[in-house]
Amino acid sequence: RRSERLPLSVHALAAAMSRPHAHRSSTSVGSPLCERLKGGEDEVDVNGTGADESDPLLKSLSMKPEERDCCYEIWLFLQFMQYKFLFLVEIWGVFFLGYYLDVLLDLKMMVTFAQYGDDHFVFATLLGVGIAVLFTLVEMTNWLQPDDPSWMTLVVGFLLPFQLHVFFLCGYSTVQGNPHPLLHSSKLAESAIEGTVSALVQTYAMISRNMAWEDLQVGLISVSTSFISITWAFLQFDRREKGMAGLPGVAEGADPMLAVVALFRLPGGTS
Repeated sequence: RRSERLPLSVHALAAAMSRPHAHRSSTSVGSPLCERLKGGEDEVDVNGTGADESDPLLKSLSMKPEERDCCYEIWLFLQFMQYKFLFLVEIWGVFFLGYYLDVLLDLKMMVTFAQYGDDHFVFATLLGVGIAVLFTLVEMTNWLQPDDPSWMTLVVGFLLPFQLHVFFLCGYSTVQGNPHPLLHSSKLAESAIEGTVSALVQTYAMISRNMAWEDLQVGLISVSTSFISITWAFLQFDRREKGMAGLPGVAEGADPMLAVVALFRLPGGTS
């Protein structure tokens, strides 16, 4: 409804590049203009009739072509680059690096458990990984979009048992310009399910076993990353783009308030 009010012009289309597709449930960090249009203001006048002239983001949408100068084009380019930078940080920093760092640390801990002869800890960790994979398979039926190509679905299903689906989805999302909803589902499964099981098993193992100092250090890092992943998963309930049970959160985009909330989510998860 709001998008129909946007004037069909170059600067409006450029600003719209940062807005996720309407049919996708995206938690990407959008541009300030995108967040303003998706935010709580139900009536955003972008045609110049009653818009807040003190807001440069809304004022820019009502500018005529002859009113645009070099400074405006530079400002628009910087806005676009800011969105792209935050987008790439989310895809390759949060999703890719965070996911595979947890996977590698869990593999290292399973090798350590096997060296100590604790096969039951290895089995419990693998059980958590298996449950997360099954959860992602079930979620595929809910998060795959009608316009997703069939080859993409086939590749994701093939790579999922090998834990390589996140790498593929990160590359696919980068090309598409929006995080695929299945990417969020995979990270949620790894954080809330696999991360919880790994944190419980590894914490108990470090308490009940007299490990070498090197193995203990790796275990502490692995447990810490699991707790951080759990915090990240529950932090999505506070984001306007994600929310919980259809109710949006309060924070929009790269809101510093999320960092404050995370300080309270972390002890809540560790307890």
